[in-house]
Amino acid sequence: MNPRATADAATTAGAIAGSLVVIALLPFAAGQSFVPTLSLGLLVAVAGMGGLLVMLAAASAMSAERRRMPAILDAALLWAGCGLALCGAMGAVVATAESMQLDSVVLAQEYTALFVLRQPVAALVYVVAVALAGRRAALGAVFGAPSPARTVASWLLIVAMSGLGATLFAGGFYGERLAAPAWLGIKTLAVLALIAGGRAGSMRLRSGTVLRIAWACAGIGLVNLAVAFALAMR
Repeated sequence: MNPRATADAATTAGAIAGSLVVIALLPFAAGQSFVPTLSLGLLVAVAGMGGLLVMLAAASAMSAERRRMPAILDAALLWAGCGLALCGAMGAVVATAESMQLDSVVLAQEYTALFVLRQPVAALVYVVAVALAGRRAALGAVFGAPSPARTVASWLLIVAMSGLGATLFAGGFYGERLAAPAWLGIKTLAVLALIAGGRAGSMRLRSGTVLRIAWACAGIGLVNLAVAFALAMR
């Protein structure tokens, strides 16, 4: 198996594993999950995906297709910008809730305004970053033609991030009259629709424009994070 195919298989497996970890955090986050904290579960997922990206970079460097390196570097820069944007958005929610536990994040929204209202900048940055990170052009530059397994993995990851976004910004499983999983499903579908719309819109943009948007989101997200921490410490 050549380095590119090895990296594709490894990243597909990592995306599926990371998605399952994130999904495990959501429906029963209030003390009923085996990984109930945002810190533990996301650190496991991010560490796994980060390791796979390092493997991907090494495999790409060894590839004979050196002419594709600029496109690969663009993809790496895109994902780095999206990663920083997501860290800023999630950090702002953590600072506002004053906790890294998902149940505390949900409870903070139960008795106050939803974080999509208290953290509108973070919510927007989160949706845009997830939409741009799944851009087909970036995946194609790194891995070549799409495989069915990778397509399933990428959509599973987007669904997982939609569920996490619904929990962080829209109260997740909390709601009246319907069961907790039903509320989580409805809110996840709403966030998924926004991300899918953003992803479809990004297909019409040039890679340079997408990179600028991703890094603008990273900068805005980090500034918003600093403001959220400053307000939390008052």
